Amino acid sequence: MNKDLEWTGERLVTDVEGVLGVAEHLHRYALACEFVKGKKVLDIASGEGYGSNLLSKHAEYVTGVDISEEAVSHANKKYVSGNNLIYKVGSASKIPLDDASVDVVTSFETLEHTTEHDEFLSEIKRVLVPGGMLIMSTPDTVLYKVREPINPYHVKELTTSEFEQLINRYFENSEFFAQRCLIGSFLTPLKSKEGSFKVYSGGYDSVQESYGNDEMYGIAYFNLAFASDNSENLKNVSNHSFFQHVPDMLNEFKGSRGLMFELQETKKLADRLVEIENSKSYKLAQKLSKLINFTKK
Repeated sequence: MNKDLEWTGERLVTDVEGVLGVAEHLHRYALACEFVKGKKVLDIASGEGYGSNLLSKHAEYVTGVDISEEAVSHANKKYVSGNNLIYKVGSASKIPLDDASVDVVTSFETLEHTTEHDEFLSEIKRVLVPGGMLIMSTPDTVLYKVREPINPYHVKELTTSEFEQLINRYFENSEFFAQRCLIGSFLTPLKSKEGSFKVYSGGYDSVQESYGNDEMYGIAYFNLAFASDNSENLKNVSNHSFFQHVPDMLNEFKGSRGLMFELQETKKLADRLVEIENSKSYKLAQKLSKLINFTKK
């Protein structure tokens, strides 16, 4: 267990396994890595620090900024080893960077944690060079409220329309995407064009464009053919298709924040037991116990 940064259930901590939403976070950073090559980057609300670290493997320089002194201290100890990554304390409405000092700003699941949305966007525009890029994510409050009716860390969520309006007030051009988690079967053309559909895989240490190397998932074990002497019959065959199937076991786990906290507490207890077993007093007690048992015999 990471002894420097406690898992709250909201901020992702890499030492806690089995937490829902990991793929959502890693997908965003994997995609962002495509746009930061050779760039100066600000990762605002960098949290535990893993995301800024991933970006630093592609960017010229990355600054991770977070309002938590504890998180910044942890990230600087855990990730900073080269000369192109640093973490600083700062808020979304008062970013500790100079004007026009970064080419790209990444901000994932940050907007909903502040009520100062316009101040936040103004600060992003201030630190971006003219023509710089923002890559930002935030939950759609209409759908997210169904998944999690009460999140004490979210103080101002937006609808999709509100999010679009906010971004478009500050940027002349924008593209919006919907992100959803899927588990199932994926069909893609054998001779699909490069870049027609991107798939990412990896973990906290590295992300890459690939299907991964799991012995079961991601490997194209099967081929499927559509054939006819009449070309009209093949016009409606989809280039890419996905069948979603969530096993019952995952459905039982889905959304169980209580179970995740229980996992954290179990890990804490396990770590504490290891500390006790390695302590001098425990080892001495073990020796005394063996000596007592020997004398009884």
